[in-house]
Amino acid sequence: INHLPDGTYDIDKLDGCTVKLDNIKSRMSAVSEIISKIKYLDYDERNHIADLLLAKSGISADDIRLMVDTNQLKQLYDAGMSIGVHTMTHPILAKISPEDAEYEIVTAKEILSDLLKTTIDLFSYPNGTPDKDYTQEHVEILKRNKFKLALSTINGVATPDSNLYELPRYAPWQNNRYRFLFDLIQSRVTPIKG
Repeated sequence: INHLPDGTYDIDKLDGCTVKLDNIKSRMSAVSEIISKIKYLDYDERNHIADLLLAKSGISADDIRLMVDTNQLKQLYDAGMSIGVHTMTHPILAKISPEDAEYEIVTAKEILSDLLKTTIDLFSYPNGTPDKDYTQEHVEILKRNKFKLALSTINGVATPDSNLYELPRYAPWQNNRYRFLFDLIQSRVTPIKG
């Protein structure tokens, strides 16, 4: 989206999804709208739409770096950051088979462990809503594969009584600083127990 020329785009395969791109705010809005429409599609369909958008941008996938690279990841780890996995391809775990979910989780863990030469035992559920994006079956996969904890997107603050495999957290998604402050205060005074 950042590399598309200014203009109006009908997003193929997404009925009724037309985005106008002319500044950073319109691009951020378009990203949010497109993600909300594709995140629950199956992997192949989601990637097909992403490939169509990439083709419209006129640049190569090799020229786009959306996440940290290997060297940056190693630097974060060497600086003392805790590193965990989030699956290989960010599927909604509840939408794929248990076998595919375990493959996504374990393969990501193995690759990251090899890369950083350490044990990886932290996990964050893609999208993270209990019973919608992941289930207790996925919690059991994590336990079986020796993860110590997992983060959900349940809004709140963890307590000593929180379920270590469904830890809540406060996600600062607000654009308005006053709404952000209100939500932060609210999350601190209403801890979630698991």
